[in-house]
Amino acid sequence: MRTLAGGDRSTLLGVFWMGVGFAIAALSEVLPDPDARRTTIWLALAFIVLGGIFVYLIPPFLTLRWCRAQRAGRR
Repeated sequence: MRTLAGGDRSTLLGVFWMGVGFAIAALSEVLPDPDARRTTIWLALAFIVLGGIFVYLIPPFLTLRWCRAQRAGRR
């Protein structure tokens, strides 16, 4: 069984957090209170940005570290 490299795990985690953000954004559409809706949108945006960091910024560093460990013969 193949193990996931660090970058792959980070990408999956980022997609999960982005999904949570989009689910919160969809939930905010049914809230009757405008203040609650605004707060929920900001929360959703924070989760989407967090997911974007995990998807786009972290994987290159983790994959590079994983590749170096593979070359050195470690896991």
